[in-house]
Amino acid sequence: MKPNSLLTLENTVTSPIEHGDAGVILKPDGTFKVFSTGIDGPLTPAQEAQGRKLIALSIALRYPEVMMVLERMANDPAIVGDGIDTGPSH
Repeated sequence: MKPNSLLTLENTVTSPIEHGDAGVILKPDGTFKVFSTGIDGPLTPAQEAQGRKLIALSIALRYPEVMMVLERMANDPAIVGDGIDTGPSH
């Protein structure tokens, strides 16, 4: 069953970064860094897909106009559902 929230506990980092992971680090000053671990030869199809996603995210982070569109989408319940699922309440 697809979760009703865009962000869930399952897709937030709760363990150390592992071999083969890739991502974006957002710096406090507004800049960003991309990273990829485990590149030790020709890129695999999965690594190429990660690279394309990192480029797309970099475009959004570099161009305020693109980010504004994404931020509007992130506030649309029809797209993101309930927003952030923090798990069951105690």
